[in-house]
Amino acid sequence: MKKILLSMSALVMLSTSANAELLLGVDYVAVSGMTNTTSYSSSLSDTNFDFSYQPIKFKLGFGTPGDNYWYLYYQSTEMTDKNGNKIPNALTEVGFDYVGQFETGVKGLNPFITYGFAGGKVDAKYANQDYRMEMSAKIGGGLSYYIIPQLELLASVDYQGRFWQPVEYATYGSTVTETSYDTGYNVTVGVNIWPFAD
Repeated sequence: MKKILLSMSALVMLSTSANAELLLGVDYVAVSGMTNTTSYSSSLSDTNFDFSYQPIKFKLGFGTPGDNYWYLYYQSTEMTDKNGNKIPNALTEVGFDYVGQFETGVKGLNPFITYGFAGGKVDAKYANQDYRMEMSAKIGGGLSYYIIPQLELLASVDYQGRFWQPVEYATYGSTVTETSYDTGYNVTVGVNIWPFAD
């Protein structure tokens, strides 16, 4: 948490020094996809299962409304494990997203492209570990509308890939190593506030 606060403080200082506008925002994200897990021991096996979860994303960034901006975000949400069981408050993630907007000739209406990177962990017992780390990347696009210069509504769809920390455990006298990755889509609706925009 201290690292998150320090990063956010540095972000605010940088936005002030660069004469960029401060951004505060919140998103609702519907995530769905598939996890592929490969187990290595005396033999090789693959398993797949679908997942879905709905995090709330809190954002702090800077940039130019109607043009380009980037932000840091924090989210924590439940997930579904490979047995279909809910893991309450399991996934905690911190990330960085960039948004590039384009003018359409319609006042306040801007399509955009976006990409980002994130890292986090699942706080759940898995094999001999109490948590499992992950890293992800995504790319997508969407549409935003500025009701007033200080208030932006947005919707987007992203394609995301996530790689999980390998885990090892012993079973029937042998050691098994599991590697996992996710692929899926994020459907996002949100609101950005530009408190100091003209």
